[in-house]
Amino acid sequence: MKTFCTFLFSCCACLVFGYNSTLLFGPSLGAAQLKATGVGTFRGGMWGGFAAYEYARDRGLYAYPVVRAATGHLKMSDSSSSMRNTQVNYGTRLGYVYTFGKNNSFQIVPYTGYFGTWIEQKQSIEGFSPFTYTFDMPYIPVGAQLAYTFTRHISLKGLYQYQIDILPRLKISVLDGAYWELSRRGDQYAELTLTLQRCRKYALQLTSYVQTSNTGSSKAVTAQGMPLGVQAQDYIEYGGRLAATISF
Repeated sequence: MKTFCTFLFSCCACLVFGYNSTLLFGPSLGAAQLKATGVGTFRGGMWGGFAAYEYARDRGLYAYPVVRAATGHLKMSDSSSSMRNTQVNYGTRLGYVYTFGKNNSFQIVPYTGYFGTWIEQKQSIEGFSPFTYTFDMPYIPVGAQLAYTFTRHISLKGLYQYQIDILPRLKISVLDGAYWELSRRGDQYAELTLTLQRCRKYALQLTSYVQTSNTGSSKAVTAQGMPLGVQAQDYIEYGGRLAATISF
C-alpha cells in the first residue's frame, strides 16, 4: 500500500508541474537464470513490458514512477523440473538533476525512492506435487544516472542502483497462505540507454539491462539451529527494451 501511495503521489506531483515531462512505454525481452539452493539451476526466456513517467528539470527535481512486468518459463536442463516465473516491479525514483557543460549536455542524477517487487513462481519439481511461491520484496534503491547529449538527435545514458531490502517475505501455496520472513540480501540493477530523437516531442529508446532478484532463506530454525523451510535463490536476468517516448 505504501508503494502504491508513493507511486500515485509522484505521478500527481509531476503532472502538476507540467513541463520537462516524458511518457515512456514499450516491450521487453530477456533471458534469466535462477539457482535454487538444494534444487538446481533453471534457465529460460522472459518477456514483458513497461510504462513510466519521467520528470527531469535542469538543476531541479527528478521523479520517475515506473511499472515493469515480465514472465517466462524456466527449465532445468538435466531433469523435467520447471517453473513459470512472473515478476512485477513498481515504484518511484526521486532525485535531483545536476547539469554541466556546453548547453547542459552532461547530466548527473543521484536518486533514491521506494519500490516493491512481486514475484510468483509456479513450480513443478520432479518428485513433488506442484506448488507456488509468492514473494513480496519492498526495497529502497540508492543509485545514480549519468547522461550525455551528443546532438539534438542522439543521447546516451547509464544507470546503476543498489537495492536495500525491507522485510522480504514469502507465501507458500501449500501452507494455507502463511507468510515466511526471509533474510535480507540486497540486489543490483544497471541499464544503458541510447535515445534517438526525431523531434522535440517524439523519440525512440533502445535499452540493455541486467538485474538480480535474489531471495534469502527463511529465518525459521529448529531448537538445534537447523534451517527450516525455504532456501536462498540466486536470480539474474539480462535483456533489452524498446520504448517509444512522448515529451511535453
